[in-house]
Amino acid sequence: MCASKNFVWLSGQYSIATYELPSGFVNAFCRSCGSPTPTPTIERKLNSFPAGCLDDDPGTRLVWHTFVGSKAPWFEITDDLPRHPEHAPQRDG
Repeated sequence: MCASKNFVWLSGQYSIATYELPSGFVNAFCRSCGSPTPTPTIERKLNSFPAGCLDDDPGTRLVWHTFVGSKAPWFEITDDLPRHPEHAPQRDG
């Protein structure tokens, strides 16, 4: 995650398309390949980034699991990190 105020596109921002669901959730993706991309917003303090967007080790590790209430029944979580059935508590950043 990254504080929204610290997020800046270095290049490629014109290749990003977005769509908004009726719920208000906004998703962004690359117009060329369809890969998910970061979706920075002013309203949120933190923004998440698809792991495929990272070039290097981000230097951080998981701190919890989210949406475990709807995970696939065959997917087994094998660590002792906190689990949240839906969204995790909002953190400042």
